[in-house]
Amino acid sequence: MKRNELGFSILAAVLIIAAVGLAGAGTYIYVSKKTGTAVTKTEILASEQKNLQGQAEKVQLADGTMCVFVNGATVDNTKGERMNYQCGDTKNLAKAIYGELTEGNVWKANVSNIKYDTVEKEWNVSSVEIVDLAKVWQVANETVNPQTYRNEEFGFEFGGSGFERSTAISQNKCGIAADDKCKVLAELKSTTSKNAIAKIIVSVFSGNIADFIFLDQAGGSTYKFDSLKKQWFFNGTDWAADKNAPKKMSGNSEAYIFESGDGACVTNAIILPNPDKNNVVLVQELLCNAGENIIKDVTPEKVLSVFKFINSQAVVIKTEILARTEKDLRGQAEKVQLADGTVCVFINGATAGNTKGERLNYQCGDNKNLSMVIYGDLTEGDVWKANISNIERDAAGKTWNVLSVKTVDIAKVWR
Repeated sequence: MKRNELGFSILAAVLIIAAVGLAGAGTYIYVSKKTGTAVTKTEILASEQKNLQGQAEKVQLADGTMCVFVNGATVDNTKGERMNYQCGDTKNLAKAIYGELTEGNVWKANVSNIKYDTVEKEWNVSSVEIVDLAKVWQVANETVNPQTYRNEEFGFEFGGSGFERSTAISQNKCGIAADDKCKVLAELKSTTSKNAIAKIIVSVFSGNIADFIFLDQAGGSTYKFDSLKKQWFFNGTDWAADKNAPKKMSGNSEAYIFESGDGACVTNAIILPNPDKNNVVLVQELLCNAGENIIKDVTPEKVLSVFKFINSQAVVIKTEILARTEKDLRGQAEKVQLADGTVCVFINGATAGNTKGERLNYQCGDNKNLSMVIYGDLTEGDVWKANISNIERDAAGKTWNVLSVKTVDIAKVWR
């Protein structure tokens, strides 16, 4: 086929013009290309959610974007395909997956760029890309260990010999004051317990332990953790020590036990701050309306012995360097993406330093709930690294205190 001096075939030029014409007429362009990091094999993970119309609960695209299945009624595209997944920031929806995923050694999805028409009250598709999937969460089946609950997203595992997972999750509260940040993940029971009605509820609080307020559902009291004193105090603002407050458990992991012994429900609650992620796991043994049949034969030590945090951080072989758009950043990168997918953005203007005199350069994750930051410079190399600090405000709310620091790999740098 004869080509012009720019390297395009005449046929290709005609097709491009035709596609632009269609776009102008309100029809979307189908871009048949793969984007994002190369995927050699899609990782299949177990899902807890049921009734997903035969679909996966969620998928992770090659570039790290999460797409979550949409339950309920959705608007179809012009091909009559259902909008099955919302991708990225669901509050500012711009990407979605219509129709089925394509299974294989490397799963694929047709990711649509969409925009809402406020006049016509409908979603318009501007373009579609074929994207590799890095991870797929499918509904759990018989191959999943019926004794163990494992969650890669929140980085922990619970259960094993002597425990059995329930097929459904009760609609119990998480046992904390900020229930909007808490999610019940799994329900198990002890196969050795004499309490037929006893159940173990596993929940996760999305946030730092400094923001976690534990609620004693039976008594109505709340307890807030002082990260500097490593102690729980009664009713948050009272700051008075209380004999019933959660107490530190012995062992290598940081764990706190709360035991209630009155009211309609008896609870052993173990509070576990995740050292590698910005969340708190709550494991509760709950006995409600048991009357005189209450037997506390599942000890907190036994519960803790079958719990472990897992290191789900991706291995970074080489940090990817991308072009930035922002200027005047004091020689710093515009933003970085950590190995676990967390994005940290450079902070312009005046910021506070740490005790080493290092400037607070990057704010990580949810900027409305600041708890993870990067002080000082990044460490360059084949694999860039950053020192991530977990921070909280003091009781007066005037200064930031550093609770812990860890060195992590950086997957991407925009500079």
